[in-house]
Amino acid sequence: VGRGAIVLALVSGGRDSVALLHLLAHSRAALQLQLHVLHFNHRTRPECDEEEAFVGRLAAEHAAAFHVRRLERVPTSGLQAQTREWRRAEASALLGRLVGERAAAWGADAAAADAVIVLGHHADDDAETVLLKWLRGSHITNLAGMRPRDGAFVRPLLRVRKEELTAWLDLSGLRWMEDASNAKPDYKRNKVRLELLPLLLELTEGALASRLADLVAQGAEA
Repeated sequence: VGRGAIVLALVSGGRDSVALLHLLAHSRAALQLQLHVLHFNHRTRPECDEEEAFVGRLAAEHAAAFHVRRLERVPTSGLQAQTREWRRAEASALLGRLVGERAAAWGADAAAADAVIVLGHHADDDAETVLLKWLRGSHITNLAGMRPRDGAFVRPLLRVRKEELTAWLDLSGLRWMEDASNAKPDYKRNKVRLELLPLLLELTEGALASRLADLVAQGAEA
């Protein structure tokens, strides 16, 4: 991301996105970033409004523009897939609007500056993605994990473990909110995160990431 970039951080209020926001805020002055925070209120749990208010306070603490999108109708089926597409569409639309406003205010040179949507995915999320693809029967050539950059979407924490983020937040005395639904094995990804991933980490003696990286590299060469 270049100097003067518009950075739209997607912040749920959970550990990963809270760490991401604090790190971006620390980098803002040096990189002259235009920092915006986007929160999605899915209206699926009693805590959703509390999480929205928490993220709003974090944005204000860092003097970042705060944007909220609220789900008007909760899908009766395919909740995860549909809400994921909704979030991507809303984030892309907002980024487009911010770029247009910057161009109108500052001209063509400003419009040419970078503009990104920043996600808090970390190394454990990447491992989950590869494992889920394998469980679905994907060919070895299609086992690649998340991309550090995919168009406007950027994932700067992909090489950082969840436990490292937790340790940094604890050391810094920073709070986050836990989504209780993440602790329930109701979805396949949650089962992988809660049951399969810890077992594989134990069996590989902490070397799971390198094992999966080797597998993905072999697929790329096949």
